[in-house]
Amino acid sequence: MLREANINTAIKYIESETIDLQQLIDFHYRCYKKGYTKAAITCHPIQEQLQLLGIPAYRLFPTQNSVDSVVMEIRRVYEMLHFKRAQIAVQIIEYDAAFIGFQNIAFTTEKLHEIELEFLKNLRIYTKKFKDLFLQLVQAVI
Repeated sequence: MLREANINTAIKYIESETIDLQQLIDFHYRCYKKGYTKAAITCHPIQEQLQLLGIPAYRLFPTQNSVDSVVMEIRRVYEMLHFKRAQIAVQIIEYDAAFIGFQNIAFTTEKLHEIELEFLKNLRIYTKKFKDLFLQLVQAVI
């Protein structure tokens, strides 16, 4: 804001906006009386109280861009916290494991097809159980 007004003086006296409003008024009053500042710029509705104390005061309203920036930051933090709780599980299933003990046996195409169908049937049963468990966990978290 100061740069836009062609004021190149660096801001030296800043107080946290999270303190009590009366403490903030006192801060601006002390800085002005000691000659540290020539005016107060605040985002709080204390401009009138400062002016009643004889301090030139200006209320700064946030721009749409700064509000959008804060909202985006809130969203990013929320997403980060949300995904931080998420876990990823990876399973590797070896199809060759279905043939353990059958190293020296030649299978017909029909027999290989039957083994594959049995394996896929068992895999579907397993994934259904896993999906149900996963949904229960999600509902428990929510």
